[in-house]
Amino acid sequence: MPHTPSHPNLFKYATSELSQDAFLCWLAKWGNIDLEHLDKKMHLVGKHFIEHLLGDDIDHITEPCTVKVHRQYKNIDILLEINSKHLILIEDKVHSSEHSNQLARYYNLLINEPEFKNHTVVSKIFLKTGEQQDYSKEVAEGYKLVTRQDLLTILNKGVEDGVTNNILLDFTNHLNTIETEYSSWNTENFDNFPKWSHMRCFGLYSALSKHLENCKYSSVSNAQGGFACFTFGWTQLNFGPYLYAQIDQNFDVYLRIGCWDGSVSPGKISDYRSKLINYLENKPALNYEVARSRKGKSMRVFKFSKCLVPSNEGTIDIKSSLKKIQQILPLIHDLSTKLSFGE
Repeated sequence: MPHTPSHPNLFKYATSELSQDAFLCWLAKWGNIDLEHLDKKMHLVGKHFIEHLLGDDIDHITEPCTVKVHRQYKNIDILLEINSKHLILIEDKVHSSEHSNQLARYYNLLINEPEFKNHTVVSKIFLKTGEQQDYSKEVAEGYKLVTRQDLLTILNKGVEDGVTNNILLDFTNHLNTIETEYSSWNTENFDNFPKWSHMRCFGLYSALSKHLENCKYSSVSNAQGGFACFTFGWTQLNFGPYLYAQIDQNFDVYLRIGCWDGSVSPGKISDYRSKLINYLENKPALNYEVARSRKGKSMRVFKFSKCLVPSNEGTIDIKSSLKKIQQILPLIHDLSTKLSFGE
């Protein structure tokens, strides 16, 4: 059968945060009441977007919206001026995270800006279309979260209602492709894991994190191009470093010891690693082997085999995998309470 080429999607190539900023500015502008006569369906999508950003603060808006869009106003990604008196501040992210105290700085800048002295900041938004495990920092700064799933709810509704604008259709398709990849971990063959995308791995890690405490997942750079890393069981030892378990790019599970604040040198980490190995050498434990590791701020101690279990269908059996993974946690607890190497 001949291959039928698909419609080229602009956002397959326009993947930067600035490109996403431009789309969101464009979408918000469609919420302006003055544009309703040009395309009523697009106006409704833009209007619903602004209403979602406002949330409970929509009560501040008592008349039809006029929308003025400021892009990169003093480094603020997007600033929406509603009816010439209300402000919506948007920090927009694709894959990166908040840094350099951005959220507090931008808000403080805005409330002290003479140009907007007669305006009210009614909503602070942290919008992210990539994946992030923990939003506690953003919430603590008083920002409302708008996730990829939130945005898709608005955009998919617009498509269902008959929007035909190609820009909106392309961006919606782009986000749906990401979401499909994120959700595909439970249908993809387990044996293909080393080739999984970071987004598919994050879908799995999100599922695991619902059942494990002290978890983290993120992209990690290395000489091979990086991988999606999942860690759990973080426990600080009374002599400084942390013990934790990590799933690597081959789905092996490693017990690791590490310290990153400079209080424990890589040489000491190596010494502690050797003592951990000696302590467990003659003790019955899980199916593990001593792991090879380079000296550094974090080092592998043991490798645990077959902790991630395939189902009869060849996909990942999340329940059986969790049962095996959770057996590692008592070991971490045992080591953290019984060992005190000191200096």
